[in-house]
Amino acid sequence: SILLRPKFEPQYAPTLTLVMGMAVAKAVKSLGFDVSIKWPNDVVVSHKKICGILTEMGVRDGKIDYAVIGVGINVNLKEFPEEMQDKATSLLLEGGHEYDRNQVIALVMKYFEINYEKFIQTCDFTHLLDDYHRILANLNQPVRVIDGDRSFEGICRGIDEKGELLVERQNKEVVKVSAGEVSVRGLYSYV
Repeated sequence: SILLRPKFEPQYAPTLTLVMGMAVAKAVKSLGFDVSIKWPNDVVVSHKKICGILTEMGVRDGKIDYAVIGVGINVNLKEFPEEMQDKATSLLLEGGHEYDRNQVIALVMKYFEINYEKFIQTCDFTHLLDDYHRILANLNQPVRVIDGDRSFEGICRGIDEKGELLVERQNKEVVKVSAGEVSVRGLYSYV
């Protein structure tokens, strides 16, 4: 987990999850893996989750007091419970050897600093969109958006500068989906 005390407005804080997701993805890629992101907060290798990210924020007097980004990377796990084996993996299982966790953390932080500096210039994804779209697992793929009892299907068309997922419905209407409100699943697999 990392603690931040950002100076931007609270409405921009949820996008930090996406900024960190890109950092983890770049770190894992630098270790030699083919990696992608299942929007908004799952880093994926071999169509299985290798990392999840959660962001929590505290607000005081309408300003961000703190933001904590929690990152869970499956580094040297050798096995998963049976019900998770088709959905989760680790660097060890994919790479065939153990990894230095300190090296993994250092790589994640290196890429987070780069991405965070780009993000705070505009408090949106303007400078990160191209990089994000290159690793977005669901891009131009069928997805199901689940929002409580309601759900709909469409084609993922990427994200916008606010980090919202763009889903094109069958009637060609593009719906913006905000992180934290819904679950997004691939129609034919976890991704």
